[in-house]
This record gives sequence, structure tokens and C-alpha cells, in this order.
Amino acid sequence: MSKVNKLSPSPLIIGLGDDYYGDDAIGLVLIRKLKEDRPLGKKVICLEIGKKSFQIIDHLDAHQKILIIDAVRMGLDPGEFRIFKFSDVKPKIEKEILSFHQFGLAENLLLADWLGNDLSRVFIFGIEPEKLETGQGLSKEVEDKIDKYVRSIISWIR
Repeated sequence: MSKVNKLSPSPLIIGLGDDYYGDDAIGLVLIRKLKEDRPLGKKVICLEIGKKSFQIIDHLDAHQKILIIDAVRMGLDPGEFRIFKFSDVKPKIEKEILSFHQFGLAENLLLADWLGNDLSRVFIFGIEPEKLETGQGLSKEVEDKIDKYVRSIISWIR
């Protein structure tokens, strides 16, 4: 039996972010909306991870399709988004890391790859943040597009 046959056919959507750091909260806002409204029914598993992105590694070998929602600096206009396969990009680690406690999404996925996880099933729903400031809510540019993001996630999953 191949490893793919052992994977759950239910897609997994993971929301990352920090409620107290401006647009970084968008992954959490979207995963909560998807969990509350259930536009995809029960066929999709929605998981809120928050700032503990290292927990992603526990789920990588369990699902055939994984979508991670997060604020991602891509050089786009604030609020714009892209869906991309993590294995197709070469993320840059822009800071010196002294501890695993400092790992973000890119570092954890690079670690997962190094550990032998198959990242070909991992996609990122990256939303360009306008502001990443402590104590701030979502920017208008990001908040105004929440329904658009949800429609795009639904379309991508189906």
C-alpha cells in the first residue's frame, strides 16, 4: 500500500497568526470564519494553530491536501493574496535564529523538509499584510477582503 493511500482524503486548512499583531491575525480570522460558517461542510478539517507554527509538522503526513493561511510578505499590494505550493518557492530566512522558539512558518516547513516530510501537498494561502504592529487589529485593506478570501479558499478546495 502506498503512503498516499494512508493519508486522510479530508483536506486540512490551518490558520496561523497572532491576534495582537495587526494583519498577522488574518489566518486566525479566516479559520474561525470557516469553522463557524462551515461553507465546506464537514469534509474539510479546519485547525487553528496561532503562533505555534511548529505544530504544523505533526499534520504534514496525515492529509492529501493541506492549505496554510498566513500573512506573508511577498512584495504585493496590502490585502492581495497568492496561493502557492511551498515546494515551488525558495524562502529566505532573513534573521539569525538562535532558538527553535523563533521559528516561523518558513523555518518550520524547511525543518519538516529536512526531516523527510513530503511538502508537495502543502500549499500556502499568503495574504500581503499592510501593518504588523503590536496591539493593532486588521488593516482596512485586509479586513475589507475577508469575504473574497473565503470565496477563494472555497473555490480552491473544491
